[in-house]
Amino acid sequence: MRPELMIFEPYSGGHRPEYLCHLLRAWRDLHCPGRVILATSAGLLQEQPGLSGGLLDGNWAEVVNFGDLSKQGRPGLFSLGCRNARLLRALILRYKPKRVLAMYFDHLQLGLAFGLRFDFDVRISGILFRPSYGAHSRLLSQSWFRNKQKEFVLRLAASNRHTDALFSLDPRAISFLRHRGYRKVIALPDPVGRDEEQFTGDARARYGVGIHRRLWTLFGVLDERKGVIQSLQAIHHLDVPDVQRVCLLLMGLQSDELRTTIAPLTASAQGRGLQLIVVDKHVSMADIRQAVESSDLVLAPYQNHVGSSGVLLRAAAAGRPVLSQSFGLMGYNVRQHGLGLDVDTTNVRTLASAMQALLRDPLIGFDPDGARRFAEANTPLAFTSVLLKNMGLFPDCCR
Repeated sequence: MRPELMIFEPYSGGHRPEYLCHLLRAWRDLHCPGRVILATSAGLLQEQPGLSGGLLDGNWAEVVNFGDLSKQGRPGLFSLGCRNARLLRALILRYKPKRVLAMYFDHLQLGLAFGLRFDFDVRISGILFRPSYGAHSRLLSQSWFRNKQKEFVLRLAASNRHTDALFSLDPRAISFLRHRGYRKVIALPDPVGRDEEQFTGDARARYGVGIHRRLWTLFGVLDERKGVIQSLQAIHHLDVPDVQRVCLLLMGLQSDELRTTIAPLTASAQGRGLQLIVVDKHVSMADIRQAVESSDLVLAPYQNHVGSSGVLLRAAAAGRPVLSQSFGLMGYNVRQHGLGLDVDTTNVRTLASAMQALLRDPLIGFDPDGARRFAEANTPLAFTSVLLKNMGLFPDCCR
């Protein structure tokens, strides 16, 4: 019997393990009919104990492992699209699923545009993380040609008879995508769940935060795009009395490049009175939740990141304000829902001015009710319901 669904996730890292856990847990708990094939990298399974610790027990799910494509060099988008399409094509021909959900549709558009054709019925849906829409560029400029090229590929992918539902984490892209031929485009909630692991105590006491200091937390898998460097440079522009009011918690495994780059910056900031706490390792979601709930401010100074971020959702769920980039979907969400302050985080002096303002008034731009509504709209239940319903997989008893 053909599998009902194949979930295709060629990468590890980020929020991918959480997304898969939410979806598979919903499939199991709702007793969705049929079998699931989880096609993913072995690295992703190792990152998320929930995937290998009993969630997939039973004959309703099968795991297919392959190499982690995110760690196989840095090919261009064309090569990446071809590579993903070849892998997915081989998997579909082998298992013949009725439906496919591509967890990162961005790198499959090229394959759907030019290569993924089958002589049997299979519906391919996907989650679009970084839609390019309505970008204003100077006529005949390089960026103008690039945007036109992307639109051309989008239209061809939409015309593929196997293309089914397209889920966008950016609700602003829905109209644009529909005008490019995608008949079934749905806004998808970005899920952040409550952690099953319990913790006790307060992060301030756990890490020895100074009693009169504001706790500012920057967490995640830390690399140069997360704005750690710019945050430390901005702190250097604060007056010494202001620096002495701050405790900065850097929480998460750092890339080698970042660790080397920030070493002199951290030494300089500490020399000016900053209390710095560094947790340079993989941290559990429960530890992150504890830190966020104990914080006065959550830093999200990404550097021109187009898509969404779980940082905003975790801060909103804890009722904590953020200092975020103004660019992209993150800036839009901060402004739209009153999540805190958004600024040009690529400009160190602008970032420093925002920090000074937040030391005077830590709740600038923060609407507790708006943050609560934002968190409530982006739950695992909302995420999985939208996916399963629009792929025609929701059990009849739950419709």
